[in-house]
Amino acid sequence: MKGLVRYDLAQLTGNSKRSFYLLYFVGLIVVGLVVGGGRIFSYMAVMIGCMMGVSFFSYETWYHWDRYCAAMPLSNRQIIVSRYISLLITTGCGALIGLVIGLLSFATGRMDLSWTQWLISLLQTIFAALVYMEIEIPVMYRFGVERGRLINVLLFVVLYSGALVLSEFSQIPAEFATIVRIVFGVAWLIVLLLFPVSIAVSMRIRAKKEY
Repeated sequence: MKGLVRYDLAQLTGNSKRSFYLLYFVGLIVVGLVVGGGRIFSYMAVMIGCMMGVSFFSYETWYHWDRYCAAMPLSNRQIIVSRYISLLITTGCGALIGLVIGLLSFATGRMDLSWTQWLISLLQTIFAALVYMEIEIPVMYRFGVERGRLINVLLFVVLYSGALVLSEFSQIPAEFATIVRIVFGVAWLIVLLLFPVSIAVSMRIRAKKEY
């Protein structure tokens, strides 16, 4: 399984691809600091990290990776779980870059939120990224790269917009703070518990395919 994860990540770390992603994220940092949009760009880095999963499926299709895997002693579960791990890693990298953007925005006075408000909003964005991941992978296995990409772009817009809207309500009245924390905690628990469900759905979809 480690080899499968390394293969996925290797698709993003070729010389040209590594340079592209480096320039892309550096661009997010610079633009965020220059225009004063550190809050938005820190959230965007998280979602873009999660969206990199679409690239995994694109490379898989181009190189007929599934046919190659079919000839190897790899179980369906190993292939699926490794894909989730790969996406968790890229999402974590996006969250780390988002954290850097936020800290630099605070250091340069370009952040329009308090530390607590921004951190809560960043956690909401990570929450949206995990929801996106749980839907994205089964969708890509079910509809393929071309149709799946369109669905995932729409899903990205909806979840990212939702995260931005929630960030506008990060200042919670004291009388509702406890209730909101409980709801947020329950929502996180539900999302984490849904990971095995998402994995099972992906395994079921992929098992029906012929290579």
